[in-house]
Amino acid sequence: MAQQMDQVFQCVLHHDGDLSCFNDPEYVGPEEILDCDPDFFSYLALLATLKDLGNITLNSLSYFDPVLEDGMVRLNSDIGCRRMHNIAYQFDKVHLYVVHPLS
Repeated sequence: MAQQMDQVFQCVLHHDGDLSCFNDPEYVGPEEILDCDPDFFSYLALLATLKDLGNITLNSLSYFDPVLEDGMVRLNSDIGCRRMHNIAYQFDKVHLYVVHPLS
């Protein structure tokens, strides 16, 4: 079901492992569904939300863009957040991958 541009959209947050295991079709790991308000969705707001969820340190954030051959795009700005919103509008949700530092 397509959403209107001003409605809340879903971001599926994957947060365990590195990108190689996220790309594995057999990967099963923790994920959370974030309901995102496009009026307040920004890179800094997303970082604050991740911190509130206990993701204090991270190496990188990437989102999956189904129209790209490689698919994975590094998230580091509001431009990427706007693209994530557009992906969710087109495909009902967007997937975000959090890579933590190795301990």
